[in-house]
Amino acid sequence: YSRERRQERILKTSTFWEENCQSMPEDKFVEMYRVTKAVFGEILEHIYPQILRTSVVGEAFDPAKKLALTLRYMATGDSFLTLGCQELRAQALSPTHIQIL
Repeated sequence: YSRERRQERILKTSTFWEENCQSMPEDKFVEMYRVTKAVFGEILEHIYPQILRTSVVGEAFDPAKKLALTLRYMATGDSFLTLGCQELRAQALSPTHIQIL
């Protein structure tokens, strides 16, 4: 596989990427994570085998989400507790979680 195809294959397996990042405008993505989507994909491709958990009790944590939280922490210096609260708020306001009455 070419590098682009490997990155695409990895990102397609990520629910987090599909629901939160893919449709995000590039400028907002860079503001949030301090890297472009292309660089995010490159980083994820390099570290994916090391951060992928294959045998778990319960639900595995999405590798793209791990990378996103780590980059956000490095960009802001916020605690993981604060980042977790921001993540929950973002999910609550996500169009996939809001039902139109």
